[in-house]
Amino acid sequence: MAATARQFHVWVGAESGALKAVNLKRKEALNFGVGRDLGREAAIKVIAWSGEQKQVLLGRSDRSVQRLDLGTGSLSCSRFCPNGDGDFCGIAAYGSPVVLQVRLYDSATPRRRPVLQVSYGEGPLTALALVPGGTSVVVGSARGEMAVIDMRQGRLLRSLRGCAGSIRSLQCHPSLPVVASCGLDRFLRVHSLQDKSIMHKVYLKSRLNCLLLSSCQDLLAEDSPPPTIKEEEEEGDELWGNMETIPTQEPPPKRRRKDPQPDP
Repeated sequence: MAATARQFHVWVGAESGALKAVNLKRKEALNFGVGRDLGREAAIKVIAWSGEQKQVLLGRSDRSVQRLDLGTGSLSCSRFCPNGDGDFCGIAAYGSPVVLQVRLYDSATPRRRPVLQVSYGEGPLTALALVPGGTSVVVGSARGEMAVIDMRQGRLLRSLRGCAGSIRSLQCHPSLPVVASCGLDRFLRVHSLQDKSIMHKVYLKSRLNCLLLSSCQDLLAEDSPPPTIKEEEEEGDELWGNMETIPTQEPPPKRRRKDPQPDP
């Protein structure tokens, strides 16, 4: 099944092993790679773009790495990576090779402690995404809590509500003020970073582990917004106002009952 990055707004890796491509405007999702034996041992844990959003890289629980070609819709280049323990925590394309479990330290400072530490919520944090501009981050917790935190002052900017259960993945759009999230409640959500509203919400049946946003610019608009109740009421009032009035007929007058005549 051929596909392009413009056809779908979000790619989501499920715990069932399926890769789901979601069109947010139509609220539709297609499954890719369902021909192989799926299950938790093949759950998709990490996902990333490759080749200018023409290919998608997948890292699975069985430590295999695959590449989905969006032009042909086929999964190829399956490679087993036996080194290390546990699930993949990240994946990226570096030219033709694939890079996996990398640590980056700041060598410009001798301090080993963090320069900023912020506490949020009651549950452990399970996902993090950098907001475009680099001054704040979105964090998600195992209890479904999500918030935007200012990294310059370490203060809470706003809370984003609506999630239930552990949040497994977050990603901000590179140029639009939105953040996508998914997790164990099986919903893909897109929040506005400006007014905190839920712009899109799609149920995807499986527990979700990771997501990948495309660079599409049209995910803020709806194809055909539904009419509001006020418009429907106005249409009804106009319809009744244009109907022809039918005159009603007055009932005939009641006949007066004559009193009986007395006997002579």
